Amino acid sequence: MLIILIFTIIVTLFFIKNNKNKHIKYPNGPINLPIIGGLYKITPNKQHLSLDKLYRQYGPVFSLRLGSIDTVFLNDPDVIAEAYHINSTSFMERMMLPTFVIVGKGKNIGFSNIEYWKKIRGILNAALTKSKTRLLENLFNEQFFKFDEYLKKQIHIRPILKRLTFNIIFCFLFGESVLYEDDKIPKDIIDFIQCSDDLLKYLSSQPSDFIKCLRPFTSHKKLHHLVDKMTSFVKPKIDEKLKNLDEENPKCFIEYLLIQIKNDHLQLVQVDALQYICIELLVGGIDTTSTTLEWMILFLSNNENLQEKLYQDINTQSYPFLTEKNNFPFFNATIRETLRRSPPVPLGLPHMCSETTEIGGYVIPKGSLIISNLYSANNSEKFYSDPLTFNPLRFIETPANANVNISFSIGPRVCPGKNFAEDSLFSIGTKLFKNYKFSRTTDQEYDENALIGVTLEPKPFLSKITLRN
Repeated sequence: MLIILIFTIIVTLFFIKNNKNKHIKYPNGPINLPIIGGLYKITPNKQHLSLDKLYRQYGPVFSLRLGSIDTVFLNDPDVIAEAYHINSTSFMERMMLPTFVIVGKGKNIGFSNIEYWKKIRGILNAALTKSKTRLLENLFNEQFFKFDEYLKKQIHIRPILKRLTFNIIFCFLFGESVLYEDDKIPKDIIDFIQCSDDLLKYLSSQPSDFIKCLRPFTSHKKLHHLVDKMTSFVKPKIDEKLKNLDEENPKCFIEYLLIQIKNDHLQLVQVDALQYICIELLVGGIDTTSTTLEWMILFLSNNENLQEKLYQDINTQSYPFLTEKNNFPFFNATIRETLRRSPPVPLGLPHMCSETTEIGGYVIPKGSLIISNLYSANNSEKFYSDPLTFNPLRFIETPANANVNISFSIGPRVCPGKNFAEDSLFSIGTKLFKNYKFSRTTDQEYDENALIGVTLEPKPFLSKITLRN
């Protein structure tokens, strides 16, 4: 009898849930099942392809309950812009899933909400503005030339690119960097980079985030361990900067941040938030920039004619400066095309609808989880001809295409590291492809299908690296 009663309750709640939005113009979508909702429609490790298939079936706005959470997917650039830009006040909140709370404790910028987020964004922007001009050009140059000496010995490109992007962010934050040789990298650095990889894998594979009945049985012990290990790495460095802070002569980004926090009379953001901000910046900076460079190498190795055209674009007497970015149209188009074809975070970070709002002709109820399907938006035939073909020329022949690419999201909650990432990709990428030619080690083209977690990564590949000069 108990089993029959439980089954009856589940079925009743299921039908109530499925019919609650029938009276409004709610987005279409697949049938949702009890407990798991529409999760049966998403193939593990191919989430972006599963959602792209649903986009083609149901259109630019569709609904799919993820477990017990009503979710609306935005799949075209125009509806993403309508939500996050035109109606931004309704979509600025994060859906604070349990794993997000563990990672950021509500104290970083990505996994925090409204008033705190506005304050911390202002502090970050002020610190970045004051430190950026002074640090970035020299920082990128210094790290590239250290990396350059080590690169000549490599065929496995992924680990060395991650060391480069780690050093860029680490030096920007703390004014410190490490050597590239395996036996000279401190163990705590190796452990942190491994924790970063493990963290992203963990965040992309937690059903209890969505199936609420699983939460009492999920301790997230591994996630707590990863976060504790990462905070134990960054916190002593922050404490040291605080202890020796010279407010008249800040030398790194963390010192600029400390000054902004100390001088904020509202004290909404505390110094202890910096450990979670550092983890966020390091994890985000390491993975997204290195992955974009890796994709760029893969695509250009499969298209040697485009690699030669890019080389001719940047083969000037000196290395390009950041202030000269507009002078290199084909290189910029290649970066845009790489980000379009393989957006670093293909499903964006989840938002929450804070008030019932109409988007794309559909009514999105208050409390809905909102996911921007950047992969489909960037690879749709509606906006790009032959979208699965890597073709930087599309951004030169049709300049309006440059305004469609939304790989870093859009609106007030655009990725806070967008400009930093774009400057890094330009500065490092122009030097990389001016100095080296990248080729396949066999006649077979590299597989352009992606591995997906939180980020979209290429499958591992070996690369033949030839010095050009």
